[in-house]
Amino acid sequence: MNKKYILTDEARLVEGRTLHRIKALRDFDGGFIKVKAGELGGWIQCEENLSHEGTAWVFDNACIMDSGKIVNSAKVYNTAIVRDKAVVADTAIVSEHALIR
Repeated sequence: MNKKYILTDEARLVEGRTLHRIKALRDFDGGFIKVKAGELGGWIQCEENLSHEGTAWVFDNACIMDSGKIVNSAKVYNTAIVRDKAVVADTAIVSEHALIR
């Protein structure tokens, strides 16, 4: 599998969980915003939170944790949080201060 991002060493504690900022490894169409290689994204707890396939992406200060998953072409922006076992898929967009759980 051709990875599209890495977890950086930049970490923060959110609700007792350590999350890492992501960094794009290649260019891809992120929807409203094109993601460029080297660009920093949002925060995830582990690689299982964000698919390396498709154009799914976490932007800004959005956080994905626990068993939450972002897949396909879904986007999470601003300060939204996806957690527990929630799955954001297809072309869904989660933004602002939303909490999906």
